[in-house]
Amino acid sequence: MKKTERVNLIMRYINNRAHFTIAEIQREFKISRATAIRDINEIQAMGFPLTSELGRGGGYNVLQNQYLPAARFTPEELKAIFISFIASKNSQLPYLQNRRSITEKLIGIASQTQQDELIELNNILLFENTNPANPNLLELDDAAPAELNQLISLAVRDKHLRVTYELSFGWPLLLDVFLLHIFNSNAQWLVEVYNFDTDEFHYLPVEMLRNSAISEQVMKLSEEEILNKKRLRAREAVFCCET
Repeated sequence: MKKTERVNLIMRYINNRAHFTIAEIQREFKISRATAIRDINEIQAMGFPLTSELGRGGGYNVLQNQYLPAARFTPEELKAIFISFIASKNSQLPYLQNRRSITEKLIGIASQTQQDELIELNNILLFENTNPANPNLLELDDAAPAELNQLISLAVRDKHLRVTYELSFGWPLLLDVFLLHIFNSNAQWLVEVYNFDTDEFHYLPVEMLRNSAISEQVMKLSEEEILNKKRLRAREAVFCCET
C-alpha cells in the first residue's frame, strides 16, 4: 500500500473515534510502531485536531469528530486537473462561472512553485479551438448558449421535453421531443432528439432553442422503444450503403 493511500485510510479510521492508540493503528494497518508514529505526525501537521496523552495507557484524543482536512493533490494530480481545464477552454463549456471558481481554487491550494508551473503550462499548451491571442484560462469569452444550462438541468430530471426551435427569427416551432444526447462539435453545441410528432431523429443547434421545459404530454413511446428505433435505423442505413 502506498504511503498516501495509507495515510488517507488512517485519517478515516481515526475520524470516527474519540480516542485511539499507536498500537491500534499498528494492528489495524499492519505497520511498525515507527511508521505509525510518522503517519500520525504527518496527519497532525495537516491540521487534523489531535492531542496526545502521556503514560503507559496513553494515546491520542480526537478533539472534533467527523473532521477531515481538505483534499490534498500531488503536483502531478494538480497538473492533470489543470491541463484538463486548459484542453476544454474556448469550447463553450456550460457552467462557465463554476469553471472559473474551481480554477481559482486549484491555483489557490498550489504552492508558489506549483503555481509557476501551472502558469507556464497555460502559456505553452494550446489545444483545438483555443484562441492563441487570448489563451487565458480564466477569461469568460467562450460562454455557452444561454439555453444549454437549462437543457442540462432539465434532462437530468426528465428527458421528455418541450422546446421551441427558432430556425429563423420570428418563426418559432414548438417541438415535443425526447432528448438523447447533448454534445459539442466544432465549437457548436448540438442536441440529439427524437421528435414524437414526425417520428424522426434530429440534431438541433442549442443556440436555436428557446423556452425549454419538461413536457406535459404523455410519452407516445418508451425510452427503450425510442432507442430500439434508433438502432434499427442505423442498421438500415448501413445496409443501404453496403448495397
